[in-house]
Amino acid sequence: MNFLVMRNRMSKEIVKLPKGIVVAGFTIGLLLLPTYSQAKDYVKSAEEYLSENDVSAAVIELKNAIKEDPQQALPRFMLGEIHLSEGRFANAEKEFSRALEYGYDPNVVLPLLARSLLNENQPQACANLLMTMALHLPPMISTPSQR
Repeated sequence: MNFLVMRNRMSKEIVKLPKGIVVAGFTIGLLLLPTYSQAKDYVKSAEEYLSENDVSAAVIELKNAIKEDPQQALPRFMLGEIHLSEGRFANAEKEFSRALEYGYDPNVVLPLLARSLLNENQPQACANLLMTMALHLPPMISTPSQR
């Protein structure tokens, strides 16, 4: 069996470890390192395309970002905005709902999600959403001078 000889710095003791264990430990360590996500690059590229009014290229980049990291909220929100502006309300609803699910700011997403629902002719779903929004608002506190 092949051994890797290492010296313990503290005790100056020589330790022999089987190479298989060392290689396995190194491999596991590499697997546990956070991997680089290309999703942020796709979002940046989409923002550049949007600044040039190239919406179709931006949509492709946002879909690539979602494919790379499906639980990222920003590309879903941005895609929802594009769908809403182009009248694809069901798609906008789906993307806004997922953006909300994955942590996008509810104060930004919920009004756009409500608009999507209204444009889909879903007034009851919109009313339910508005009730949910009202439950998340901070309570209004009146001071004695306001009474």
